[in-house]
Amino acid sequence: MLAPRTVILGSGFAGLETAFLLRTHLGRDDADVTVVSDRDDFLFKPNTIYLPFGAAEKPLHVPLPTRCTRSR
Repeated sequence: MLAPRTVILGSGFAGLETAFLLRTHLGRDDADVTVVSDRDDFLFKPNTIYLPFGAAEKPLHVPLPTRCTRSR
């Protein structure tokens, strides 16, 4: 039986949450989930409110390949 195929457009909160939940519910090896994004990282925007007060922006960027690549 072929694994279900899903393509998710966008790597914001909704796209990533959908991808992670599908992987969880379908099983990591049984899900073929592709996330299409126009960037290589996810910016955690809620914490950008601290940038004007001297917070570093780099920790707010999460590399997508690290979180979305299937490990075998």
